[in-house]
Amino acid sequence: MPRLWRQLGFFTRRFLRTILRSHHSPRQIAGGVALGVFLGFTPTMGCQMATAAIVSTFFRLSRIPAVMCVYITNPVTAVPIYGSCYFLGAWILRPFGFRPINFARVRTLFTDRDGLGFWENVTTRLSELFALGGETLAALWLGCLLAGAGAAIVSYYVTLRFVTGHHLLRAERQARRAQRRLERIRMEQELAKARRPGEDGDA
Repeated sequence: MPRLWRQLGFFTRRFLRTILRSHHSPRQIAGGVALGVFLGFTPTMGCQMATAAIVSTFFRLSRIPAVMCVYITNPVTAVPIYGSCYFLGAWILRPFGFRPINFARVRTLFTDRDGLGFWENVTTRLSELFALGGETLAALWLGCLLAGAGAAIVSYYVTLRFVTGHHLLRAERQARRAQRRLERIRMEQELAKARRPGEDGDA
């Protein structure tokens, strides 16, 4: 667990450093973050990064934040996120006669299998998802799309406010530095003017 928290802290610092140093506008950065969060909520394991890169490039959003934010779903968070999304969709579809499967079966779908590589895990889980049937997939996708849209909207405005505030603070710091440089230049010029009459008299 301590190692996990260290990795999470490292990833968070790297992510913040990336978006704050980006040359894109605050809206492009916020749009990239929102896109990555939305795609991270969709049950499209294995192609989320590629999709984020393509869509962000097409819409001229910040690509790196989009790709990084798909990792909002990872081996630690996949089960609670997708499980919650599935039961959200199931709850919405319940009045139409839908009966959800139990949570233990949902948990096995998004848990890595020991001894399998990345792509083997992806293909195994996708095949198990499709084996659940159309109604279960509909509930999962409905919940993921709704939750992903809500999380994307929140992340967009939070990121926009955060990045815009950072840019304003940076602009204020640069303006203060420029003001101090101007004051030093004026003082040096005034000192130079004050010395000249004395120097002329001595000559």
